[in-house]
Amino acid sequence: MNFGKYSSDNEEIKHDGTILSEIGVTQDEIKCKVSFDITIELVSGNKFTGTISLELPVGNIITAGTSNYEKTDFSDVIFKRN
Repeated sequence: MNFGKYSSDNEEIKHDGTILSEIGVTQDEIKCKVSFDITIELVSGNKFTGTISLELPVGNIITAGTSNYEKTDFSDVIFKRN
């Protein structure tokens, strides 16, 4: 996906989300959904697998440059025993 081109006379270029504002990209243009499986293996050998789905980016990456997300509520994840 090509969002645009950026050139600068500055010696330092920040390699984070703030560069997106320089080429006119909006937060809505970079929204995406990501899902992945997570497997938890217990000492007993039992394994449980669930799918985690996220809508990214979290926060305003255009002005902040970076964003972080820590998932602590797994009530929406259904773990199945393998």
